[in-house]
Amino acid sequence: TYGWVGVSLFFVLSGFVIHYSFFRSVQFSTTAFYWRRFWRIYPPYLAALVFFTAAEWSAGNHGHLTRQFLIHALALQNFSEKSFYEINPSFWSLAIEIQFYLLYPLLLIARQRLGAKKTLLAVFLVSTFTRVICYCITDWHKPQAQSLWENTLNLWFDWALGMYLAEK
Repeated sequence: TYGWVGVSLFFVLSGFVIHYSFFRSVQFSTTAFYWRRFWRIYPPYLAALVFFTAAEWSAGNHGHLTRQFLIHALALQNFSEKSFYEINPSFWSLAIEIQFYLLYPLLLIARQRLGAKKTLLAVFLVSTFTRVICYCITDWHKPQAQSLWENTLNLWFDWALGMYLAEK
């Protein structure tokens, strides 16, 4: 029941490690950053995705498997309740992690213009705003949609907090 704490801690640590390595680099290049992240994450992820897709296929779960594979290969499974837990339930967090990497240069630009503390505050406000929207559109009489609550912007503050801690 406290799995969300582990997820938050993972994202804080991830933001910390990524930003700490940014400070150790001589010159930051967005292209080099994306290239390193791609080769570090995507090949093992793709291998795991192929393995678990084949396991689903061999278990007789053939419905929409090609579509699910493509959604997962593009790291978009966290945007749909139908895809959120498909193929391998833990893959949703990797999709969010990849989306954090895509947002990282935006955080660096904000940090340069606003400073670390104001950037963290801005991300907090964005995350709070998206949580309020989720709260307002949730039908509390039905099971809650994980894809609604576990979205990139809701969890972005955790990652930005790690970035802020690395800076301090």
